[in-house]
This record gives sequence, C-alpha cells and structure tokens, in this order.
Amino acid sequence: MSGELSGATALVTGATAGIGRAVALRLGALGAEVVVHGRDARRGADVVREVSAAGATARFVAADLAEADDVRRLAAEAGDVDILVNNAGVYRFADTAGTSSEMFDVHMAINARAPLLLVGRLAPGMAARGHGAIVNLSTIAAGAPARNAGRTAPRRPRWSC
Repeated sequence: MSGELSGATALVTGATAGIGRAVALRLGALGAEVVVHGRDARRGADVVREVSAAGATARFVAADLAEADDVRRLAAEAGDVDILVNNAGVYRFADTAGTSSEMFDVHMAINARAPLLLVGRLAPGMAARGHGAIVNLSTIAAGAPARNAGRTAPRRPRWSC
C-alpha cells in the first residue's frame, strides 16, 4: 500500500466485477478507504477481503441503482466521499423496435440518473472540504452504434452490391 490516498474515502459503483473491481483494488492499494458498491453481497464481500488483504480498509454497501431511494441511501451510507467513481452501468443491445419502455427506463435510471444523484449528494461535501474527484466511466458501445450489435451470430445483409 503506497499511502498516496491515505485518509481519502472512495466510492466505486459496480465494484464487484470487471473494471469497477480493478478500480476499487487499485484505490485501496493507494491507501484509500474503499466503499465497494454492488448488488451481490457475496461478491462484495470478496472484493472487501481483497482490498483488506492489501492493507486497506473497505466496506460493502448494496444498492440497486435503478431505484432512486437506494441511490440516495448509498450516498448517505458512503458518508464523506473524496473520490466518486461512477462505474456501474447497463447496456442491453436491441434495435429500436425491440427496446421496451421498461428497458429504456432502466438504462436511464442506472446510466444517467444514478450518477446525477450521487454527484448531487456527494459533490457539495467535496467542495466544502476543498478537494475531491469525480470520475464517470462509460462504454464505447453506448455511443457507437453497430449494425446487428445485439445479435449473437452475424446476419447476412438483405442487400447485395
């Protein structure tokens, strides 16, 4: 543990797998106390153990980012956060006709509303303390459309040249 972030608290959403997990482990290695967010308590406990094994402090807070009240509770339970990493997100592939209003609502709630609510709750404390960092992660898949991206096997085009 380097101690570079000693005394800082970092909240990482979607920290129980993938990039979020790697970010949580790295922030812990740099000395930050890590608030590990996710939905699965077992996976959260695994990440907390890994961060702790490296000599840092970590705790798990479960929250469903599709639920605004859960997002607000997550912010409250996280406390005074110095580093917010909005990593959690969903992107379910479907064409326009195959996208239900429920799917759209989940995308907006998790990918847009949750980060907005977390920033709104945590940034004022950062400003009052005179320091803080907010990192918003996304996927290129959300902004780069690709023909048949949601299909498991490529389909032949209906036209020919």
